[in-house]
Amino acid sequence: MVAFSKAKKKKKTACKKCATKRNITVKYSRVSGSAGYQVAYKKVGSGSWKNASVTSSTTKTITGLSCGSKYAVKVRAYKTVNGKRTDDNLYCIDD
Repeated sequence: MVAFSKAKKKKKTACKKCATKRNITVKYSRVSGSAGYQVAYKKVGSGSWKNASVTSSTTKTITGLSCGSKYAVKVRAYKTVNGKRTDDNLYCIDD
């Protein structure tokens, strides 16, 4: 005869929440012929991109991100033609 016992219920524990906002630093390679870079980010599953900055630097720190959320970041190089910025998709990272 086999005896079965009731499974013990696990205690529910509260999830630890972050006390502060997160920051990430994005580093990317310089693209020949580009005047600068546009850095944008969004929460995974969110529909709209937020522009972090337009910069000539190859490093950007994005601040004020929600703790525990996943983000996608894209970097696009641009060049300047006749004083106007053109987004020719010279370089794009999307993840």
